[in-house]
Amino acid sequence: SQFFVSCDTITSYQKYWSSMVFSPLHVLVLYDLPEITDGHADPTYLLNHPDRPTERDVCKTIKKLGMKLSVFGVYDQLESIPETVHRIKPDVVFNLCETFLGDRMHEGHIAGVLQLIGVPITGATAEALQICKDKAIAKKIVRYDGIRVPSFKVIQRGELLDQDLKE
Repeated sequence: SQFFVSCDTITSYQKYWSSMVFSPLHVLVLYDLPEITDGHADPTYLLNHPDRPTERDVCKTIKKLGMKLSVFGVYDQLESIPETVHRIKPDVVFNLCETFLGDRMHEGHIAGVLQLIGVPITGATAEALQICKDKAIAKKIVRYDGIRVPSFKVIQRGELLDQDLKE
C-alpha cells in the first residue's frame, strides 16, 4: 500500500521554532516491525534500509528540515511505546505504525496508546483509524452525510452468499 506524507504541519512547526531561540523540534518516528529486529532505535537503520522507503523518506525529510530525529520500531512490546516516549521526550510522534504483532487490525490501538500518553501525534486519531478498518461503518457514515455509496452487505467468515448477491 502507498503512504503519502504531507510535511505541511511539520514545516509550520519548523518555521515557528526557527523564529524562536529554542532548540529544534524533536520528532520521534514510530514505525512497525514485521519481526523483532536489532537496530530498531537507530536512525541510521531507517535512513539506509532499502525495504522501508516511506520511513526512510520521512526520516530524511525531518533531518533535512533541521529537526532532531529519534526512531523506534515496535513489534510486540506495547509497554515499550510509553517507556520510549517518556525517555526520549519528543515534541511530536510521527506515527507510521500500521500493525502490531503483524496484525493491521491493531493500527488504531497504537494511536490510542499515544493519545493516552498525551504526546502530540501526526496522522489520524485512534477512533478514525478504527472506523476506517470497519468498511461497513465507514460506508454508513459517508452515506448518512449524503455521499452515494454502492449497496453492500456484510458477510461473516464462513457465511454463504445469498443467490441474489451473486448475480
